[in-house]
Amino acid sequence: MNRPPTSRWSKSETALLYELSLLNISRNKLKSLPESIGGCISLEELQADGNLIKQLPSSVCTLVHLKFLSLNNNLIRQLPENLLKDCKALQNVSVHDNPISMDQFQQMGGFEEFEERRKKKYDKQIDSNVMMSSKGLDEGIDNDIHHFVATITAVGIAPFITS
Repeated sequence: MNRPPTSRWSKSETALLYELSLLNISRNKLKSLPESIGGCISLEELQADGNLIKQLPSSVCTLVHLKFLSLNNNLIRQLPENLLKDCKALQNVSVHDNPISMDQFQQMGGFEEFEERRKKKYDKQIDSNVMMSSKGLDEGIDNDIHHFVATITAVGIAPFITS
């Protein structure tokens, strides 16, 4: 599906990006994400596993509703400096099989607040007698729990994503 750049989309097409709460662009051989990803203001979950992404655009830090970020199996060496500080809803970050180290992640600004949010989320789950397991940074990225309005694959938003 060939579409013009987002600036030439109709209002209804652009509104979909604003209302998008889950974006799964995994396994598409993407090398980068565009700065315009920051325009997905309702985004709660971003899954970009199994690509060739080396870094995230700084506009990801404007996604104030982002709760889950999964970037497994990429080439990420560092995350945007203000990610943990600015994304105040962020509870889960999964960066397995990337060059980034746990030390780098823990030294990011806002790590303590992120850790509190993550722990609070799991305290609520434990209080509700929910079983869980933990694995490194993601501490159990919740693949079973998806609250979303729309799922758009890379095919549907190809002009929005750069490879």
